Order: sequence, then C-alpha cells, then structure tokens
Amino acid sequence: MKYDSLCADLVGLDASIVAAFVLDKDVAGMHIKMNVPQMKDEDARVLAEQAATVMGITRTNERLFGKVGFMLVHHEFVDGVFFPADSKTTVLVGLIRPYDQEAIVAKVQKKMASVFKSR
Repeated sequence: MKYDSLCADLVGLDASIVAAFVLDKDVAGMHIKMNVPQMKDEDARVLAEQAATVMGITRTNERLFGKVGFMLVHHEFVDGVFFPADSKTTVLVGLIRPYDQEAIVAKVQKKMASVFKSR
C-alpha cells in the first residue's frame, strides 16, 4: 500500500506504538508489530470509514476553535490517537500503556510533516 513505509516508521518511533494506519476512504497503509493480533480486512475498512466520519464531524468546528491537532480514544486494551493528515486522510497510531502522550504526539506529528503537506 502507498503508506506502508510511513506506518512502519511510525511504529518504530516508540515502544508503546503497536500499530499505525493511514486511513482515507479505505486503508492506504498499515503496519502492525509482531505478536499483536492482525486486523481483518473488513474491520480495517470499517475503521477507515469510521475515522473519516468522526474526523469530519470534529473538523467542522475548526472555524470556531482552530485546527484539530489529534483525537485520543481510550479503550480497555489499546488507545488510538487520530491525526488529521490532510482534508481526507487520517493517521492512526495504536498505543499500549504506559506512554508519554506529549512525546508521542510530537514524534508522530514531526514524522507526518515530512510526508504530508501542511494542512
């Protein structure tokens, strides 16, 4: 996929990052660490659609509050940090606890800036 290399780089940024995805209308890239359950294609497709919907809804308030930097979703086993890459693309990193949220956000955003043009 187009962004598999970026996803592998993102997973390598921190030991707590266990997966990375680039989501458009579909999955445009992914990398999942070994010993982490692999996602089924249908689940990945649904995740891409959901990310587009949620990010789209959240971004409608940018004129009021400024650009969305990231969204954090906390689940029982893994947390997901969603980053808007451009108007249609979202980068998702999956994290296991413990982690330093501020450090990971900075690392991911720096890496994304080398690939995606400024929004």
